[in-house]
Amino acid sequence: MYHDYITSSDLSFGDIVFNNCDPDQFQISYCDQDTIAILYRLIAYSLYAKRVVIPSRYLLSAGSAFDAVETLTPLLEEGVIVPDLREGYFSFTDYVSNIENPIPEQLKHAKFLDEHASTIYSFDSYGQSDIYKASLIRDISEGGLLFKRLSAEGVSPLRLRLLKNELLSLEGSRSKFEKAARDNGIEHSELVSKWAALRYYTTPAEICPRCIRDFPFSVSNELRSSGLSVPLLSENPDRLGGVPQPMALSYEAMVSLPQDISLDELAFLSDIVLKIRNKVPCGPAKFASIAEDGFKDQVHDINQMLAEAIATERKMSHKLQRFSLDCLRGEAPFLILSWAFGVSLGDSEGALAGVALSLLNRHIDSAILEKRAPFLETSEQFNRDVYTYQKRYF
Repeated sequence: MYHDYITSSDLSFGDIVFNNCDPDQFQISYCDQDTIAILYRLIAYSLYAKRVVIPSRYLLSAGSAFDAVETLTPLLEEGVIVPDLREGYFSFTDYVSNIENPIPEQLKHAKFLDEHASTIYSFDSYGQSDIYKASLIRDISEGGLLFKRLSAEGVSPLRLRLLKNELLSLEGSRSKFEKAARDNGIEHSELVSKWAALRYYTTPAEICPRCIRDFPFSVSNELRSSGLSVPLLSENPDRLGGVPQPMALSYEAMVSLPQDISLDELAFLSDIVLKIRNKVPCGPAKFASIAEDGFKDQVHDINQMLAEAIATERKMSHKLQRFSLDCLRGEAPFLILSWAFGVSLGDSEGALAGVALSLLNRHIDSAILEKRAPFLETSEQFNRDVYTYQKRYF
């Protein structure tokens, strides 16, 4: 398949970088239920996000993230789900062929991505490595955040200086940083490992801060406890897979599906998503607009702004419903109602007015949602479609 390559300058408001499927952090056992948890989260995001970017490190491994994306192949083919690829490579197969002793699954998964991914995010791994290394050196220097944390745990300043000096000569890498800490007698491996992961996730945000980022629980929790922040960090996900608003509105419909449903049967969800994205394009547009507002206001947790948008839509929808009912009962000027919903009724009187009212009534439900509340329209349409499919096939 021909690939449309995008870079960090192309990622912007409305894009979500999905790190909440990292097997090193997600603590999954690679069973169908783990795959379904990732799949549901991807579907919820895909209804609203411009694109959902997934690091290929997770997709090329033998794990649940690949199984979820394979189930949602249409979203991959439409460029809604976008895997990343290191700059300098033009295919996943080429990349895997340069890995020392690749496992069979990696080549199989690479071929699948080459065949089905219409859009690929090409990122500068060397640039990110340099920033990662600089961040760690800053953290481990006297007065740095990790320096303070490890000193409080009883690690001597001498060991920390030795670790810093060794880092200066190393490539920026999670594994090399953790090994250097062990080699210098720093036994607090859990804290070092958490910090190595934290900087691994936050480094790309320094290069492209405008995306919403969904981090694993342990990382987002560490960000908050350490007083750190990243622009547009999504809601701190809980271990049960909670998602931010407005995606949670759709997530609820999926978790109500039969518990024994197979991955093959869940493939229908991607078709529903694509249909709704075409029908309600203002949903992703509004999502991106809120993300942009959050970026300008330096809001580090976007979930509150999204929740407020949902509340505003509900409030406006209820007001419009009350207003339309008052009009239909004759308690408000009839022509105002026709004007509000864009229906031309002229000088309708008598029986013609009854026909006009019937016509107008049919417009009310769709107008309330479509014109005023795209988040509600998207979620309600999705819920109806899932319910219809469930009643028909399960």
